[in-house]
Amino acid sequence: MTFCIVTHVPHLQTPDGRWWAYAPYVREMNLWNQTFNKVIVVAPVNIGTPTPLHETYAHPNVELHEVPQISFVSVKSIFRSLFRLPFILRAMRQAFQQSDQLHLRCPGNMGLLGMWGQLGYSAKPKTIKYAGNWIDNQGQPWSYRFQKWMMKQPWLLKNTKVLAYTFQQVNAAHVLPFFTATYREDEIPNASFQRDRSVIQLLFVGTLSAGKRPEWVIETAAELYNKGISVQLNIVGEGVLRSELESMASHFDPEGQWIHFLGAVDRESLKSIYKKSHFLLAPSKSEGWPKVVAEALFWGCIPVVTPVSCLPEMIGQGQRGLFFDKPTQVAEALVTLLREPIQMEKMSHVGQEWAQHYTLNRFEQAIQKVLS
Repeated sequence: MTFCIVTHVPHLQTPDGRWWAYAPYVREMNLWNQTFNKVIVVAPVNIGTPTPLHETYAHPNVELHEVPQISFVSVKSIFRSLFRLPFILRAMRQAFQQSDQLHLRCPGNMGLLGMWGQLGYSAKPKTIKYAGNWIDNQGQPWSYRFQKWMMKQPWLLKNTKVLAYTFQQVNAAHVLPFFTATYREDEIPNASFQRDRSVIQLLFVGTLSAGKRPEWVIETAAELYNKGISVQLNIVGEGVLRSELESMASHFDPEGQWIHFLGAVDRESLKSIYKKSHFLLAPSKSEGWPKVVAEALFWGCIPVVTPVSCLPEMIGQGQRGLFFDKPTQVAEALVTLLREPIQMEKMSHVGQEWAQHYTLNRFEQAIQKVLS
């Protein structure tokens, strides 16, 4: 059987013929792909060399149908994208005809086109993974809102299961609450980690972009430092704002003693960082199922988050972490919690118990149930 994936994630090819893409996406797709004899991927292709942020597919038979990237952020890009649409839809139809099951990755322009392209293939089973904020439309692009509207219409999506990151009841039989995972059951630690409290370890993990608001994290660390608390902030990730953030950090920490930019790190190194960190700061504007929050909880690192998407449910409405609306609230909340070491330890422990229920083993079983 042949499995077709439609995604906006750019791919790279190495001289040995293997295809590489963003590592968390590939790790998840490896679980979907293992049921099938052949995998067809419809996606854009970039020229370059894989980095630590990339992984290659585990499946031995992956065929990529290249399509151009499209965007609608300027007049020029709109005209260019409209010119490319017929080619993209034709490539999708060819891939759909060769496949037994279709899988669309949303939100994104390719997923949106895939939803239109699948209209002629109602007999084929399909899954749509919506990896964005399913609950709230506020502040989201019109294309995201339109995609969610389409996904809620069973008359448009025959023989389709929509997978959404939400803990809330969905009033549509074909829309299924879903999750994702990073670690396997055999990685669950036997005991909680004892963290040195002489220096409070703060952590940010993610893309250095406006949507993740990493500047809030630096401001919070600086406020704690100015209150006389010994802190260290580790910033993991790359992005367009790195130089701007480094300049901002040098204003608060001219010697570079307590704010550190670690760039992209591999999976094992990140695990070690989680284990020693007291708090993960995640002030995102929007999220789907934020893996970094689930990962931090798994290792007993307390998340401090904005109340978007399913994050309030993930942190148990404040039992497993803290949430806030403004950066000025964070430092004071952390100071209060640091005065309550027993409460802090309890919060870390209950967070671990919750997160360790969402393992790759369970995720793999959920995927097989969807595909059956």
